[in-house]
Amino acid sequence: MTSSSSNKSSQDNVIFSDDDSLQLFIRESELQETSFKENDKIIEDEEILRNEKNHNPRKRKFEVPLELNDEELPFKFDAERLFFSESNEEIEKNSITTGSRTIDKLLEGGIEVGSITELFGESRTGKTQFVHTLAVTCQLPIDSGGGGGKCLFIDTEGTFRPERLLTIAQRFGMNPEEVLDNVHYVRVYNTEHQKKILDKARSLMLQNQFALIVVDCVTSLYRTDFPEVEEILIRHKHLKSFLRRLQNLIYEYNIAAVVTNQISSYPKGPTKTITKPFANSTIGHSSTTRLYLKNYLNNTRICQIYSSPSLPECSVFYSINNGGITDAKDN
Repeated sequence: MTSSSSNKSSQDNVIFSDDDSLQLFIRESELQETSFKENDKIIEDEEILRNEKNHNPRKRKFEVPLELNDEELPFKFDAERLFFSESNEEIEKNSITTGSRTIDKLLEGGIEVGSITELFGESRTGKTQFVHTLAVTCQLPIDSGGGGGKCLFIDTEGTFRPERLLTIAQRFGMNPEEVLDNVHYVRVYNTEHQKKILDKARSLMLQNQFALIVVDCVTSLYRTDFPEVEEILIRHKHLKSFLRRLQNLIYEYNIAAVVTNQISSYPKGPTKTITKPFANSTIGHSSTTRLYLKNYLNNTRICQIYSSPSLPECSVFYSINNGGITDAKDN
């Protein structure tokens, strides 16, 4: 940014505008074209209309504040109507079963539809086994705890195993061949490929009923494509763009999304280290529920709610067998 601006005159400096949906560069000379002159005290109606017709999204938009009465407001927040029906019964939240009754109870039903759920933890904590189980359970009927649709499985590390779906399908009494046909698998090899897959997925979902998108692992390629310290901001921008596309896609088609993530160790003092999810702040602002998976004893593991806007920070035990994620045996 500094080197590029030094080559240009002071009258044509480059200004960076940070927007949630679009990050762009605006030249100072463009801002001067739309800025108000110091001697102008009145903005005529004709000039306002002319500016609206020739609106350029690359230029900043100056708006005249309006005073509205309560009756003129387009929307009023009504908490009672939002959360309760006329019969005073709480509205049910759509979710997909995880295969474990204890985890479903922890999540108040399962994986939430219409939001991003993150699974992170060390190696061998069951992240990939978790999403393999969900690739099957999302095909169950809605009244049986499923999503009644197909699964898009985006694999960044080559961990997908179709034979694993066969044993999980048998556990739930489903036809193994139909289960495999309903899983659309794609292997991606770089971050640009990973982002473009969502654009292709949109046309795919116009023709088929989907219930779940899996990304295993969402940050793996970003760690390898942007390994240097000076590339952190670029990595943050690309990952944020991918997650925003994913959010828009699941909101538009009312499906669930589950992403797995790795953890990183950071020094804290001369002898201590702390572990956090990789790209913690970026994914934390995009995901709704974050689950921390941990190893415990033998085949027993821990699922902890790391962050959620509606669920308390609790944890339960679970296990992994031939049928996927299941309840832990009594110790």
